[in-house]
Order: sequence, then C-alpha cells, then structure tokens
Amino acid sequence: MIIIKDKKIIFSIVITTFNNKNTIEKTLDSVMEQSLDVDLYEIVIVDDCSNDGTWEILQRYKNFNIKKYRLAQNSGGPSIPRNTGIKHSIGEYLYFLDGDDWLEQNILETISINKKWHKSDLIISKVIKHTEKNQSVHARFMTAKTYINEQSYKIPYLYYYLGPGGKFIKRKLIEKHDIQFPINLHFGEDKLFFVRVYEKAQKVTTTTCIGVHINRYSDNISIVRRTHFIKKRESDLTIFEYILNMKDKKRRDKLLLRNLEYDLLTSCSSHIFLDSPKATKINIFEMIKTAFENVYVKKHIVPQIDAKFNSAVAAIYDNDFNKFEAYFEWLKRGHKFLEKIAANHYESKAIDGYDFRITPPFANLKNLQVMEKAMYLQIEVNNLKDNRIKEIQLESRTDYKQNITYEDMSLKDSFFTIMLNQHLLETLATGVYNIIIVYDDYKAINIKYGFTKKIKISSTTATIYPTINGNLALKIRRNE
Repeated sequence: MIIIKDKKIIFSIVITTFNNKNTIEKTLDSVMEQSLDVDLYEIVIVDDCSNDGTWEILQRYKNFNIKKYRLAQNSGGPSIPRNTGIKHSIGEYLYFLDGDDWLEQNILETISINKKWHKSDLIISKVIKHTEKNQSVHARFMTAKTYINEQSYKIPYLYYYLGPGGKFIKRKLIEKHDIQFPINLHFGEDKLFFVRVYEKAQKVTTTTCIGVHINRYSDNISIVRRTHFIKKRESDLTIFEYILNMKDKKRRDKLLLRNLEYDLLTSCSSHIFLDSPKATKINIFEMIKTAFENVYVKKHIVPQIDAKFNSAVAAIYDNDFNKFEAYFEWLKRGHKFLEKIAANHYESKAIDGYDFRITPPFANLKNLQVMEKAMYLQIEVNNLKDNRIKEIQLESRTDYKQNITYEDMSLKDSFFTIMLNQHLLETLATGVYNIIIVYDDYKAINIKYGFTKKIKISSTTATIYPTINGNLALKIRRNE
C-alpha cells in the first residue's frame, strides 16, 4: 500500500447499479482492494432501485470511505444515477464504474504516483473485455501509445470510443462547464457526455496500463439489450447537431468525422441494418442524408472520410437508396475479386451490378519453412506502406496476457520474415494464437494461408494452420 503525505481525496469511484446481485461484490471488492491508501479515494454507490437483492448486499459494506445512495424509483437509464454520483462525490478525479465491471488492482496507485499526469483533465487507461471465449483489449486505439498532457485532437483516433471505460475525469472540468449525463436521450447519453468532456478538456494523458475490466458475458442481462436501431441513429443526429455548433474547430472536426464515419456509416455495415425491413433502412438513409447535406460537412468533413465509404457517400449525394443499400450488402457479405493496379497494390471489386471498389490492406503467407528447432514465416503485405506496419503479434484467443509481439523484423518492399524458435514455442501457453499484422499503431489484419504444418520439439508440438476463414493461426500443445 502506498502512503502519501498531505492526504486528500484523489479519486471518487462512482459505482452505479441496477439488479447486479451476481456481480456487485466483485465490482466493489476490486475498488476496496486497491493498493492505494484507502484515505486517498472514496467509493460512491448509487443503486437505481434494484429489486433483486443488490441493495441488501451493499448494506453489508460498512467501510468509512463508502457512500451509499438509493434512488426512490428506477430511472430507466444510467444518466440520473451517474449524475447523482457526481453530486455526492468530492475526489480530484471521477471514475464511472458499472456494477458488473471491475478495476485493475493497482490502477489508482499507478495514477496517483505519476504526478505529471495530474495536469491532465482526462487520464485514459487500457480496457480489457471479458467474454466466455476470450479476454481482449477493448478500443485498443485509445491506449495504443502513451501520451502525457497532450491536446486531445492531436491523439489519433482518441475520439472513436465515447464510453466511460478506462477514463478518469478531473472534477474541476465537470464543475466548471456543468457537464452532466443527459436525461433526455433514449440512447447515446455516454456519447454526448464524453463529447462535452473532449470539447472542454485541454490536456489528456493516455497510458498503456490496464485500468478496468468490462463484463461482456452473455448472461450479463444489464448489457444484453436489444435496442432500437432507429432510436440510436436519432440520438446520433442529436449529438451531430451539438458537435456542429462547437466553437473549437479542431475538436469539432475530429468529432464530426467520428460521428459521420463511425456512428452513421459504419453502423450500416451491420447485420442489424442489413436485415432490417426496407422501410426501416430507407428511414435510416434519409436520416444520414440530413447530416451529409450540411454545407460545412460536405466541404470540410466528407473529404476526410475513409475512402472505403466513397460509394456510399456518392449514393447519399445522388439520393440513391438502392445503391447505398447494395454497397453495404456487398461490403458485409458480397463477393470481392482482386484486381492488380501496381506492385503490392490491389483493388477489391464487385463483378456484377454496381462498380464498387475498395483497397483494403491484406497479407499472405508466401513461404513457411520448418527446421529442426524453428519455423520461418515469410509474409507479403499489400496495399500498405512499410512505414505504417508496426509489428507482428501472436494474439491469444483466450488470454490477452499471453500475447507475444514482434517489433524487430526485417521489412522491405512489404515483404518480411519472422522466426518462431524453440525457446518461444516451448514457453508459449497451450492454446490457439491468431497471427496478425498491426499497423497504424492499433489496426490489425489477418494473414491468409492454406496449408497445415507442424513442428515437434522436446516438450511442445506447434501447428501452423488455416482457420475456417483461411486466416493464419498457431496451435500450441504439450507433448505427453
């Protein structure tokens, strides 16, 4: 436990709960068992009128640094409980923790001892997502690199995650600008809250240290909700209007790009949109068109949108719903044929109907040599310049802590070799690893491969094989 002189409350951990009886103890214990001196943080619990015994469990906790509040009636969403937590907290930094998630044990101590970080209005830590199948880094673009007291608009892709996970917010920022979770939005209250935080935050720190674990198990009823696709897009348009009226151009343009590209366009490549009735899809198309017809958006934001959406954007401006629908159907589920444009440069194209074309990066395993005590993999990357490629990663399907990264590799003209030696293969945990290429700091592409080869060494058998989708994978098992 770290002890700090001249104690003050550094953190207010606001835990909001509704019918979390199966998870609330783990959540609360993760905060109470922090390595930081308990005098330096408080726990503010707001129960949204649970009726499953959650409140009764909370009554068993009597620690001096715990405040407990129970709403008189269920609010129907997270905004009122979180605003209540803000009202009753006093820490220098606020953190919003759902009643089914949990903090990394040392995160409060880590932040408290890094005094330089305290100049930031926002400190962002890594988020780990847990499902039945695996543990993985969530929104990894957010903490791909460490930035200390940087302007938010200078951090690439920072604005693409507008949820509370991993974010410690300075209280003075919230109080000065009266930032609250909106109670009038049916969906997207997190988005608007953090749009306002990013709008006003002057300095931001991001750390690769793990901050929080989020629960995404299928039996977690608090997050498994079938929400109305149209209502979500209506909320996105409300947020769009707010962003459009922001005064700070740099932050406004970054957030507008995120809203149009991610919330509006990317959502249309989902099964939810594509499987919706035609009337619903037309309604969505008309809503999206409203945003794109804005003069400022057309002139300043649309040219920044990812080129893969060019056909969809053209369909919007041509008022061609059929083309718009067909594009996203092709993008998600259609056949894509390669056409070589130049060395290491190809287009994926549709061969019938509309002339849809995209240039996604892709990679192939060109050669695999199995030696006595090592495997050599030669990989070719297309549609991607060498300086954008960061590393090769052996990504465990079950546990992010088992991931292995190759940064030292010979790369020339989009062709490189890596070696999996005996020491590495014998020290890897048993299980399956996806072999992926990481570029632009966080983006990942799979490597295509069509054959199976194995190497048996003293204690381990390593098998290189293609997955059902033809992606390169490595399986490690111990010899009996």
